[in-house]
Amino acid sequence: LLIMGLAGCTSIDVLMILGKQKVDLKDYQVEIDASREKVGQASLFKEIHIKFKMFGEVTEEQAKNAINLSLEKYCSVAKTLEKTATITY
Repeated sequence: LLIMGLAGCTSIDVLMILGKQKVDLKDYQVEIDASREKVGQASLFKEIHIKFKMFGEVTEEQAKNAINLSLEKYCSVAKTLEKTATITY
């Protein structure tokens, strides 16, 4: 559920940022993959990879900018997970 929360949190940010830029998206999909590592009694997320798929009038630069803003500034789930995990996209 935590990883699904990351996908949802970043998606909301990305869609809002692109919407403010008047980007016309026809479809948007997210795939997420994560690996865990046992640390004591806990299993912490170690590596997380998010695959964003955007269809419509969006440039690669616009997409990267929106994703970076989400992961680095706005998404509280990403900010929490980045303490123990490497998040890539």
